[in-house]
Formats: sequence, C-alpha cells, structure tokens
Amino acid sequence: MDIYNKEFPHNLEAEISVLGAILLDNSLLTKIIEIITPNDFYKTSHSIIFETMIELYNNRKPIDILILNEELSKKNMLDKVGGPAYLSFLTDNISLLDNIERYALIIKEKSVLRKLINNLLSIADKGFKNVSIENLLDESVTKILSILNEINNNYRDVVPIKNVVKDVVDYYYRVKSGDRGIITPWKSMNDMVVGFQPDDFVIFVARSNVGKTWILIILSHFVLENNKKVLFISPEMSRKAVAMRFLSYKFKIPYKDFRAGKLGEFVEKEVMEAIQNYNKDGLYLMCEGDNFTLPVIENKINIYKPDVVFIDGIYLLSAEGKDNYEKMCNIAHGLKRISKYYKLPVITTMQFNRNIKQTAKSAETRDIALTDMLAWDASYIFGLLQDSDMSRDKKMLIVPIKVREGEKKEFMIHWDLDLWNFAEIQTEDSQYEDNDYDEVPF
Repeated sequence: MDIYNKEFPHNLEAEISVLGAILLDNSLLTKIIEIITPNDFYKTSHSIIFETMIELYNNRKPIDILILNEELSKKNMLDKVGGPAYLSFLTDNISLLDNIERYALIIKEKSVLRKLINNLLSIADKGFKNVSIENLLDESVTKILSILNEINNNYRDVVPIKNVVKDVVDYYYRVKSGDRGIITPWKSMNDMVVGFQPDDFVIFVARSNVGKTWILIILSHFVLENNKKVLFISPEMSRKAVAMRFLSYKFKIPYKDFRAGKLGEFVEKEVMEAIQNYNKDGLYLMCEGDNFTLPVIENKINIYKPDVVFIDGIYLLSAEGKDNYEKMCNIAHGLKRISKYYKLPVITTMQFNRNIKQTAKSAETRDIALTDMLAWDASYIFGLLQDSDMSRDKKMLIVPIKVREGEKKEFMIHWDLDLWNFAEIQTEDSQYEDNDYDEVPF
C-alpha cells in the first residue's frame, strides 16, 4: 500500500460547521480558540478565514460576512478563500450550535493525526538514509512528545479545585511523615524550601570558577545516596570529566591528584579497586554531543525516569530565539514546564553579571547574567558568594536571592575540596556580610 499518495485525515464538514457557527454567534470563538488554532484546519482557505476571524476579535470588531469579506479583501485573500459566495455558504447548513465544541475537537484530532503521519513519514524517509540510529531515535521520540504535549496542554490549563484537593492532602501527610521531597546536605536550605518539590525549578548562581559544578556534584551524590535517580546534564564537559568529579567526591580522593594521576601507590591501588567495583545504578550522564535542546532532554527523562534533573550551565542549552534574551526566555519557560509536567525538580546553574558589584546584601534577581526572565520562572535562586577572605578560609556564603515560599536566610558552608568538607557552619551572623565581591580574583 502506497501511504505516500493517500489523502490525509480531515473532516471538511466539521471545519465548515465551526466557521459558520462563529459567523452566526461570535461569542463561540472564545470557546473554539481554546481548542484549535488556524494551523489545525486541513483546507488552507478555512485556515485563512479562521485566522482573520481571530484578528477581528482581537481588534474588537464584529465578525459577520460583510466585515469578514472586507477584511479578506484588504489582505488580498478574498478570492483565495472562494469569494463572498463561499463566506455565505458557510452559514447555509448550520443546524445546531450546541455541537460546536465537538466539531472543534474533531478538527483537532484530525490535525494531530496529520502531524503524526507527517512526522512518521519523515522519520521513515530518514531511515533509508545514512543517519545514526541514536539521532534518529532521539528525533522520533522528540517529535512524538511534541504532539503529546500539544494535546495535553489543551486540557490542563484550568481545573476545578476539587480535582486538586487530594494532591494537597497527600502533600501534607507526605511532609508530615518525613518525606520532604529532594533534600540537601544543608539544614538551612532544607528549612527554606521544605525539600525541593516535584515542580521546582531551581537556579544556583555564581561567578566563574566559584564552584557551580561542584555544587551540583554534591547535591547529585546526596540525592543518589537517598536512593533517588539522577539525570546529570553538562553541555560543556565530557562524561569522563563529570564521572571523575563524581567519583572524586564519592571516594574522597583529592581531585587534582586524581586528574593528574598522582594518587600514590598505596592509595591508588585501594581507590582504583573501589572505583572499578562501583556499580550503583541511578546516575545517568548526558554530557556529549551537540543536541542539548529541551525536546531531547524530555526524551531522556522519558527513557531514564529520573527523580531529579541537574543541568550544569543553563545558558549552554540550545533554543530558538532571535537573541540571547529571547533564547533564555524560551529555555526558562521550557524548563519550568518540564518540572511541572514530569513532576520532578530541575536544578541548574547560571552566572552572575560580571559588571555588577556583588555583596551578600545586594545580590538580586537582576544580577543574573543575560536576563531576569530566569528569575520569573524559577522557584528558588541561590547565590554562591566567595571573596578572597572566604577563599583563604575555605568557606562559601549561600544567599537566597529568590524564595518562592518561606523565610530567606543566608548561611555559610565549608568549601574544602581537599578534605571534602562542605558542612554548614552554624553561626548567628556572617563576618563576611558587608564585603564586596567584585574584587575577587577569578
């Protein structure tokens, strides 16, 4: 059977009924645009008519045959849609307006089927060409997920509160029983966030070389030790580089010596044997390649089912956008949607602006590099601050810049990569509180 020459699924009667019903009752448009877009129509002329109807509605103009005719004439589209006679035809065979939403759903279903067929045909065509199986599988799952998300988004925007009550009750008793979501090694942070929850989008912000990657390594190890699964994404580093950092922390090996191959004969034998026998499941590394897009990340989430996702360098992800601002907006919105849709925390790193003076008291969301759009979507933002005195004393100040709920409280931790000491320092007030952070030598 030659499926390439078969007519794609559509229902012209449903399309005509929807357009005719809107011409008879303009108020129906508000219901229809919640279900379909102009691109969902099979017939190009119907898509043009529906798009023009939306434009009239947005400009607060009535939608009738005369005005629609005039608007299409201005756009030189009237003949393309069949002329005035076709606009009149749209209202000729409308029987019941009560079924309008059902007709819109039929249009949507046919549109989804066409997209699915188009994507599958595209994948089949590439399957006959010289492409890698991994890239083809990634593309296949990504395209299917994009269609699935489009369908789900149509029905998840608004729900009655009774549908959410059970979630609230379950959350209360889960927290009461001691299950506080994804906890961290630091009590002050846990008190602020009550554990990172399934829909949290978290950002750690720091200057270059202050320890953003190590923060994620520490947290991922802590999560893994609590029998949770981790997807660790690093567009910048190789899998080997991330694994070496993780294993250094896991087995408390001096990282510089490990990297340089200078552990010493006695330590080397014991450590390398332990590493070779390390087989704990649950840590998945996505660190190589050039396809760090949100759909590909969703694909990996669906495959490996992690409990938390760590992304080292959110600004290194790929996304559409005419400039960095628009790109970061799309990334921030996308990661927030992923955290909510897949019900898992997404924990990332970002950089402070280089030209802004940082102090413990002044760090704000506007100080985040590229755009404050990240701050709008983020549930929590923590600044990692370290001046020359702290660096000498092997300490770091963690400052809550944005806390969605709860009281902000900065706290100090040890930052000793030699002794692997990152414990929280119990202190009333920070002696470093008023220091400046733009003179730090990094």
